[in-house]
Amino acid sequence: MVSHSHKFIFIHIPKCAGTSVHKTLFQYADPSKGCNYAIRERNWRNLELTNLIKKHDDYTIFAFCRNPLDRMVSIWKFLFRDKTFEQAVYLCENFLKQNPEQV
Repeated sequence: MVSHSHKFIFIHIPKCAGTSVHKTLFQYADPSKGCNYAIRERNWRNLELTNLIKKHDDYTIFAFCRNPLDRMVSIWKFLFRDKTFEQAVYLCENFLKQNPEQV
């Protein structure tokens, strides 16, 4: 998300409270390519993000990160929110059997 009038760039990292921050700051975002692209894609390509940051190096650029273990628990809860623990383990085991290169 980009705000030229307030000179900030917010980088949304999934599962790190980005949606809440995005909703809060959206009122300050400009209808620029950066804002529209952020809304449409959410996850920016590295090159486009790098170019945006280089172009506006005087802006405040920020993101939120999270403890990796907390992030994994959040992802687990999101992916398996309607599954029992046994069902989730079964799905994980099947995925790993079908995709041994992921191990």
